[in-house]
This record gives sequence, C-alpha cells and structure tokens, in this order.
Amino acid sequence: MLKLSPEILVITNIELDHTDYFPDLESLQETFRKAAARVPAHGALVTNPNDPDIAPILKGVSARIIDYTEESVPRLHLIGEFNKMNARAAKAAARAAFPDIPAEQANKALAAFRGSWRRFEYHGETPEGALVYDDYAHHPTAVAKTIEAAREKFPDKKIVVAFHPHLYSRTRSLLQEFGRALARADESVVAPIYAAREAPDPSVTNEVVAEVARRYGGNAHALDSFDLIREKLLQYDDGHLIITMGAGDIYKVAEQIAGE
Repeated sequence: MLKLSPEILVITNIELDHTDYFPDLESLQETFRKAAARVPAHGALVTNPNDPDIAPILKGVSARIIDYTEESVPRLHLIGEFNKMNARAAKAAARAAFPDIPAEQANKALAAFRGSWRRFEYHGETPEGALVYDDYAHHPTAVAKTIEAAREKFPDKKIVVAFHPHLYSRTRSLLQEFGRALARADESVVAPIYAAREAPDPSVTNEVVAEVARRYGGNAHALDSFDLIREKLLQYDDGHLIITMGAGDIYKVAEQIAGE
C-alpha cells in the first residue's frame, strides 16, 4: 500500500488482520496513516471520518476528506448493508475523479452491477436442490456479515457454511471471533487450515475452530479433506443454502457440487 501514490484513496474500514505482520491494531493504523498522508492536497480521501478506527489516521492529512456514507445509492443486485456501503464509496470516488458525472448515471451503473468473482457468487444447485454460493470471506467480520446478508436475502433457507481458514497466524489471533461468526450459520463445516506462506502450527487446527464455534452455540464440524466436505454438502436438499468461504481454493468445492 505504501508503494502506491494515489490522488484518490478509498478507506472503507480498518480492522486487525494480517497478524503475521501487524502485532496490533495500532501498528496497522500507522500504515494507513502513512498512506493517507501521501495523498496530495489536490486529491481526495474517501472514507467514513466518524469511524472510531479511521478517525485517528486522518489527523493532519492535506487531502480533501469526503464522507462517502452521505451518498445515496439505488437498489442493488448485491446483498447486504456492506455492499450498499461499498457502492456509496465507489460512487463518491467516481464523482471525486469526475465531478461532472451526473448522479443518475452513477446510480444506473451501480444498479446494473452484478458482482464480481468470489463475492457471494452464485454457482447453481446441487442434485438435491440446495443453492450453492461462494464467497472470499476470510476475516471474521466478513464471514459474519455474509452469513447475515444471506439470511436476510433467503429467510426460508438454512444456511450451511463450508469454511476454509486462511493462515495459521490469522486463525490463531482471531480464533474467538471466527467461532462467533461461524456460530451464526445453521451449520458449518471447517476445512483444514490453508497454510499459504506459513509453516504448520499444530496448536491451531480446523477441529479447534469448530470447537470454538460450538462453544458459541454453533453447529460446527471439522472435516479433514475437500472430498469429505463435498460428500457432506451433496446431502443437503432444497431447504438449504450452501456457501463455501475462504481465501484458499474452497471455491472448487462449490464448482464441483453445482456440477460445473
């Protein structure tokens, strides 16, 4: 982020993440503070200045601060309040770059947008009729908000999440938060942790994640392979909505069970 030199910088939220590098929220905020300070005076910083985690990084910035939460947006194809906020940020940034864009034109573009890869992406149905979606959510807040939005959109469906934890460090640091988030689903299945760039840490496993979710009232199970997860997900009928989640390759399971 600090290698970029934007004239318009959008900051939607700041939460502790990437704990293999940032030991605490304050160190993460310091990086965002440096990024915000790099925006020139003729530029714009599009953000929510009233967010308590963002407000401290705005002190002393020279760029104009635009509160995107004040933007209006049309009815969207995308689910969830968080997508409405993202749409507000996109509209504010576009109008900062091109002030002559009519609000109606911006709204038309937002209303036509149908989403992007791995963001509550619809894959189809299982042979038994369960709806299948995939989402990149790999932070507890994203997991919880996606489940919440899916339940709002499909109130008559039981929500089943197949979660692929990403990084041992993130899973260990945010273990309680992951447990609370997964407990929001009617049922969750936890895959083995996707190590990515890290060495295995035997102190944190998919069974540990599932146990914490159960502690918060969730119906969670750990399964040790995608094959087992795929077999389990294929058992759900049309009363269910399945969401594969994570920054790894769990999306392949969604493709397989939907017959793609």
